[in-house]
Formats: sequence, C-alpha cells, structure tokens
Amino acid sequence: MMRIGIDIGGSHIATAIVDDNGNILKKIEQDIALSSYTNKEEKIIEIILSNIKELDVEVTSIGIGCPGIVKDGIVNDFSNIHMKNFNIVESLKKVFNIPVYVKNDADCAGIGEKLFGNIKEYKNAIFLTIGTGIGGALFIGNKLCEINFEIRSYGYR
Repeated sequence: MMRIGIDIGGSHIATAIVDDNGNILKKIEQDIALSSYTNKEEKIIEIILSNIKELDVEVTSIGIGCPGIVKDGIVNDFSNIHMKNFNIVESLKKVFNIPVYVKNDADCAGIGEKLFGNIKEYKNAIFLTIGTGIGGALFIGNKLCEINFEIRSYGYR
C-alpha cells in the first residue's frame, strides 16, 4: 500500500506514488490550462481520479499541494486560476475512504526538503519556491511556521 502525492499548479497537475522514504516510484504529469475551464473544481477532481486509476496501486493516503491559502482542507484562495473555497478534501473523501490532506504547495515542498532533502540537518531554515508564483516555507526549531499572506504585483510604466 502506498501514498499518493499530488501537485496542483496553474498549468499542470502531477500525481505520484511515494514511499515512506520520500522516493517517487511512479509519476504522471499533465500540462493543463485550468483557467480555461468553467468548472475548474470538477476538472481537477476528474484529472486526479484518472491519474490515480492509471497508477493502479492500493492507496493508503493522499497528500495534495496547491498554491494559495489553504486552511482546514479548503483552498480558500487559489489565486492563479481564480478559484475560491475549493473543498478538495471533501470531494476526494467522497470517492476514497482514506485520509486526504491538502496544504500550500510551498509548505509541502519545504516539508519534503526538511524530511528528506537539503535542509533536513538545520533546525531553522527558509525554503523558497519560484515558479508560476513565488512561495516559501519557514522552519523555526524544526517546526513549520504557518504564515498565510498574499503578494500582489502591480505593473508600473
């Protein structure tokens, strides 16, 4: 039995089988323009279900990372694809009778690096992500500090 890790971005969805040591055993990545769909939530769930079926493995839990402000299993502001209050955990729990978790994608990446990667030896660390957006995770005393904020950029001429 394996864990599934899902990375949802503004332009892609990646779904992977992950072992207890953080190793990716198999991965499916799809480029998709989520902002072009009317029902983005439905499309995201459809892709996730299709990917898990294609991976063909018995799953013990699902962990999801996505951009935006995430609290209590709900993506409150998925700003790069203009979506609010997406209860992805509840949507997937209707299909799977297993634990489903969701966190900000930068926090997820930081946790992965803290557990298995380059910052595991440090009690205090800052982990930054730069992609479609900019994010980060802050660790103080080996604990993730949950800080939710939004940066908006404004063009000047």
